[in-house]
Amino acid sequence: MGYTILGIPIDGNWVDIGSCVTGAIFVVYRWLLKPHEGPCKLLSKHSCLDFANGASLFPLLIMVFSVASTTLLNGLLTSSKLTLTTAGLFAIIAILEDAQPQEKRMFH
Repeated sequence: MGYTILGIPIDGNWVDIGSCVTGAIFVVYRWLLKPHEGPCKLLSKHSCLDFANGASLFPLLIMVFSVASTTLLNGLLTSSKLTLTTAGLFAIIAILEDAQPQEKRMFH
């Protein structure tokens, strides 16, 4: 079962498509938040990391809401391993980074 947009067949998993769209939106969002001094590059290593962070948000949100829907859970489980691996890796990094001692995190 697929869709056609502008004559191009779209048959990807909805979780992977949602992750890519969320990643692209997050790149633009972060790019708009940064102060720009002179010409800036939208494509850089920072925007690639922003894309990975944004792409990780979609499957993590689905994990949260899958408690109420078997369809969401099945869609998540049939998505690509790369999407789930990226989401899990970024979640682990966020948890471990947040686990630093309180003294180091305080601003003086």
